Amino acid sequence: MDLRQKIRNELETVGGRHDEPDVYDGAAGDPGLAGGPGSMSWEINGDLASVAAAGMAAIIMEVLHPSVMPACSQQSTYETEP
Repeated sequence: MDLRQKIRNELETVGGRHDEPDVYDGAAGDPGLAGGPGSMSWEINGDLASVAAAGMAAIIMEVLHPSVMPACSQQSTYETEP
């Protein structure tokens, strides 16, 4: 058995085969976890401005978290090396 076949067999043992009709015999395409095209999540995440604004807000909220602020002030050299 060559290396490629051995790896394939090990992956199929862990994750199953990808040609099993009872699992993969549905219609082609995957609407995803959020409902697919036309859903609200596609509308929101399709707008780059809203994704960028939400991303920046998430970063700011993470940095301002009470458990993160002391670590930033202790580990950062922003005062001596701006």
